[in-house]
Amino acid sequence: YKRQVTLYIYVWTSSLRQLNMTFTRALEKVKLFAVDGIICTLTMLLLNILFLLGFKWGMTGYLLAIIISDLISSVFLFTAGRLWRYVGFKRVNRRLVTSMIRYAAPMVPATLLWLITSISDRFILRYFHGEYLNGILAIAYKIPTILTTVFTMFSQAWNMSAISENNSSGRNRFYTEVFSLNQSFMYVLSAGILLLIKPITYVWVDSDYFISYKYAPILVLATVFTCFNVFLGSVYIAQKKTKHTFFTSLAAGLINIVLNFALIPKYDIYGAAIATFIAYFVVFFYRLYDSRRYIRFGFSLSKILTNTVLLAVMVVINQLEVNAWLMYLSLGFVFLMVVAVNLRELLPIALLIIPKRLRARVPFLNKLEKKLKP
Repeated sequence: YKRQVTLYIYVWTSSLRQLNMTFTRALEKVKLFAVDGIICTLTMLLLNILFLLGFKWGMTGYLLAIIISDLISSVFLFTAGRLWRYVGFKRVNRRLVTSMIRYAAPMVPATLLWLITSISDRFILRYFHGEYLNGILAIAYKIPTILTTVFTMFSQAWNMSAISENNSSGRNRFYTEVFSLNQSFMYVLSAGILLLIKPITYVWVDSDYFISYKYAPILVLATVFTCFNVFLGSVYIAQKKTKHTFFTSLAAGLINIVLNFALIPKYDIYGAAIATFIAYFVVFFYRLYDSRRYIRFGFSLSKILTNTVLLAVMVVINQLEVNAWLMYLSLGFVFLMVVAVNLRELLPIALLIIPKRLRARVPFLNKLEKKLKP
């Protein structure tokens, strides 16, 4: 009973913090948002040390650490951001409330559908093949979290930019440039993970589950398109077409579940991973063309297909039982090809990282910077 109450409080404080964070971002208080992230992380770390190592409270201590850190974060944002100025109950704009409900209602089942899509393969795999293979699949999912963690940081900033640029004159060009840059970065990052997936798995997971490195590459490829789907979902959010978010999420869930039942009995973990990839890949192309009905951003189909094929080749190479030198030379060669395909989009970002004085003193960097300027 105590754990249930603790869990309810955990959900409430997490929701409260999310509300304050979202409102702070909407007010464009970026520095405050960043400071809150640091405070919340440090608070949670210290409280976990106190409750888990000091008091030995186990799971209850872990939940309490999150609850208290979320509560401190909420109070900090509410007071430092002076959010109380926007709280009032005297005048309720019914038209606005109705509009907000219509906007948000489809996103609730859409979120649940994405959750079902992400976990359905585990339940179906366990039903047909037992707990051990399900455990290997769960471990294989750890590697793609590198991609999702990086993309989440980008996504938080992008969602606000997508909304703020929605009515601007250069909206289409802005979406085109950001979509292209996001693709290039995710492709190169995922290629880097596929290049080093064996060493990463060796360091990160228990030796009993090292075999998960064979299945993780397919999930990495699937995660790339998961991130792209989230990116394209921002078009629906900015245009208040959230029903499309629901329908495309439903399509992904249905495709994934049908393919899971078709492939898992015969191909076990490979079947689950392939089903996940196909579901996200199909929905990505639907969203890619459907979202352009609202914002006419540009994209290169040849670039998408070329990168996807190169990543698929890296996935296949990781399945082969060949000499280690030959495998890494092959993976390295394909990785360089991925970098070459996306170099044009990534070079300006790489140059910005280099100090301006150094760019001015090195003739090659100076010429390259001028050449890349639009």
